[in-house]
Amino acid sequence: MRCKSLIPLLLTACFIGCDDDDSSDDVIDATLEDASHSTADSATKTDGSMEQQPACKDGKDNDGDGKIDMDDPGCESPEDTDEYNPPQCNDGIDNDDDGLTDFPADPGCGSVYDDSEYNTIPIPECSDGIDNDRDGKIDDADPGCSSASDSSEQDPEEPPACSDGQDNDGDGRIDFPSDPGCAYAGGDSEQNPDNPSECNDGKDNDDDGKIDFPDDPGCSGRGSVSEKDPNQKPECSDGEDNDGDGKTDYPEDEDCYAASDNSEKGSCGDSYEPPVLQNDVAVTTDTSSGVFLSNGTCGGKGSPERAFLYRVTRSIDHLLISTTDKSNVHTTLYVRKGNCLSEEAEVGCDREKDIGETYGHTLIIDQPDIGEYFIFVDGVSGTGGNVELLVHEVERPQCSNGIDDDANGFIDYPNDPGCNSPSDRFETSPAEAPACGDGIDNDEDNKTDYPDDVGCLSASSLTEVSPCGVYKSGEHSGEEVPFKEYLFGEPYVMGNTRSSAATNALEGKCGGKGSNRYEIAYAYNNPFKAKLLISTDHEESQTSPKVLYLRSKDCSSQNAELKCDDATLSDHQNGKIVITADPGLYWIIVDDKEDGRHGAFKLTVESTRVDPQCSDDIDNDEDGLVDAADPGCSSASDDKESDDPETAPQCSDRNDNDADGKIDYPNDPGCETRGDNSERDPNNRPACSDGIDNDNDGFIDYPDDPGCSSAGDNREQDPVPPPECNDGIDNDGDGKVDFPNDYDCLSLGDLSESIQ
Repeated sequence: MRCKSLIPLLLTACFIGCDDDDSSDDVIDATLEDASHSTADSATKTDGSMEQQPACKDGKDNDGDGKIDMDDPGCESPEDTDEYNPPQCNDGIDNDDDGLTDFPADPGCGSVYDDSEYNTIPIPECSDGIDNDRDGKIDDADPGCSSASDSSEQDPEEPPACSDGQDNDGDGRIDFPSDPGCAYAGGDSEQNPDNPSECNDGKDNDDDGKIDFPDDPGCSGRGSVSEKDPNQKPECSDGEDNDGDGKTDYPEDEDCYAASDNSEKGSCGDSYEPPVLQNDVAVTTDTSSGVFLSNGTCGGKGSPERAFLYRVTRSIDHLLISTTDKSNVHTTLYVRKGNCLSEEAEVGCDREKDIGETYGHTLIIDQPDIGEYFIFVDGVSGTGGNVELLVHEVERPQCSNGIDDDANGFIDYPNDPGCNSPSDRFETSPAEAPACGDGIDNDEDNKTDYPDDVGCLSASSLTEVSPCGVYKSGEHSGEEVPFKEYLFGEPYVMGNTRSSAATNALEGKCGGKGSNRYEIAYAYNNPFKAKLLISTDHEESQTSPKVLYLRSKDCSSQNAELKCDDATLSDHQNGKIVITADPGLYWIIVDDKEDGRHGAFKLTVESTRVDPQCSDDIDNDEDGLVDAADPGCSSASDDKESDDPETAPQCSDRNDNDADGKIDYPNDPGCETRGDNSERDPNNRPACSDGIDNDNDGFIDYPDDPGCSSAGDNREQDPVPPPECNDGIDNDGDGKVDFPNDYDCLSLGDLSESIQ
């Protein structure tokens, strides 16, 4: 303010006493310039003198921020002499209360001129709508996301329960988005909640007229917790034909897996436009006009491929994907589940042998979950051609389909007396009820049938007497020893020797002895000759060391013990057994290694099939007869073809031993092989003599169906390549081709045109 009051004096002095040179002009200019930057202005008094005005009522924008006087945040009152208001990042105050002040200490400050200290909170990767790890999966559909707040989509080394391809909770649904227990693909448990989520409760929770997954746009999966629609509508529910294919939204647009799908193009994007296949409807395609973008783990590199889409909409046993003999090129088939472009999504691959001019092969997808499957038809040797493609759904066996098929009040194995295993095709009860399903207390222990009688493995068991014997002492003395079952194919079972299921009645040759060491016995039916790796050496077993022993047939006897391991002289901490086992019933017993150290364990059985001689497609005894056609084979599981019996077995003695009008193998449904010594028909008729076209090829049973090698064959599915008696070739050079023209052919499914 003093500078401004000096201006008249300086001007007067300059006019009176200064030289007219450049330096005097500079002084005036500098003084005027300084005055123009003053924080206050002046007003003229009545006597002609100048009166200073505060900056906050002088009508000027003194600090150049576009705001004047009391509109300027730097003015606290009209008498304030300074409009300047420092930015938050240079005012010495922790404005956002994060413990950090101004630039550069506060990460919310870009510079000293930044007027906000508040940090921009990044949206977590698992809720930002971006495929951050470039695996083709976004947010809740990404195995790296276990919640919306997860900061990374990066997948873990071990797939989580909701993305591991296993039905971990045994509810018939697998992984996200199918399993109601999975809210995210990265969830570590499939266990269904006590109360169903909004996306699986049958209610229109957000009043949009759409209910649950896959119909509600707010539901990414059955386990999604809220039906609330996103702010931006997904392409598959926005009313627009986003991909220009003439179809709009889910379910009209077949590339939409749900109303919540963010792309009408499907996961194939612009790379493929996969036609949708139907069950048992063959399609023909020319792979030579395909693209060179993908290949399977077993082949296809360097060859043109075409992609197809197939939707599994119900629980089935397996999916058969075949190229037929109408094709003119060898192919590689591979299938990806849920994600068209991701190699990691592959669930099966089969490369056809590039030999001769016999075409066609089959890829089997076991127990596929409900969902989308992308089927690729690729080449073998860089070439393409015409291919006929067929997809066939195989029904789940009646003994594991969740339905009371025979309307007897019991459902599936182990509850239905007609079911010997989950894989039995029919629930039909036998004419004579088995001991564990006849309503009688056969062993007079005051407990009747399965599951009340601990001696019953299932309702179809033929005895109520426990194979594990009785307690010899203690409070349960004289009572039968209970046991459990480890079903073939189960990934694992969890047990606990502290639980009520544990007993104290058995001991192995290498350990488990003691009054305070408890065990659990498991029955295991081995369906074929196999190398078994049986183990409790898992992280879940570490708190309670375990002894493991294996017995055949007799659970209660050490004399039946095949192997025992207490891990004392091993590189592992818990029992582990490796053994090659023939088909049959075995007993796996998990026992405490130390007194009083009861606790949880994880038991696994890994099975690698070892084909017996009577099922390996080899003439092992060089008698000109192979497998079931060899009299030395008493069954498909027989491991010796050379044991031709001195007396002809029933299935090759030319007698109708069971008086059913059918004689010997391959005509009698009771004959599994030519060496089978019983013609008695099984309770459940084999697929090749049940009067049903099981593989929907227009042919029924033996000898008409090419897939049937005999009436006792339990599979009608046609082999690829076709058998000699149905391949259109005169294989034995006798001038006659196939059944019934070649008299050496017993059926279309006969493997050889030569006399047997």
